[in-house]
Amino acid sequence: MWKKSKEDAILDTKSIAFRVLLSDLGNKTSDDNTRKIAQIFCNIGLDVIFTDECYNPTEIALAAVQEDVNALGINLQTIANMESISKIHEMLREFGAQNIQIFAYNVKNENVVENLRNWGLTDILVKDTPYDEFVSRIQNIVSRHRGK
Repeated sequence: MWKKSKEDAILDTKSIAFRVLLSDLGNKTSDDNTRKIAQIFCNIGLDVIFTDECYNPTEIALAAVQEDVNALGINLQTIANMESISKIHEMLREFGAQNIQIFAYNVKNENVVENLRNWGLTDILVKDTPYDEFVSRIQNIVSRHRGK
């Protein structure tokens, strides 16, 4: 999927662990891609929780709260799942966890990026984002969180 750069970027592991929940949002066929993303995150020093089964938006939001994550990554292969992001935002607010940053990855349709930004996502990573850029943007999410 990605070619690693010669220098792998490693986060400062002395600071508090940054926890990420990755979800395929009901997409049984996208497990392999999410597992690759999880491996990248582990390689740069993040704690990763991976939902390896189909979950609806309420279950994903609840899992994010229960796992005390800092960010929630959603594999958004299909436009049909876009409305679920709004529901996840709503559920996180209901649970008092609006501080959890949500980002989408594997977005195949670049035409929906602006709509996703309007829904308050921290970042949107389109399919085939180069490895170095992917790592850099995730590190920016971590840095913004730690800067709070």
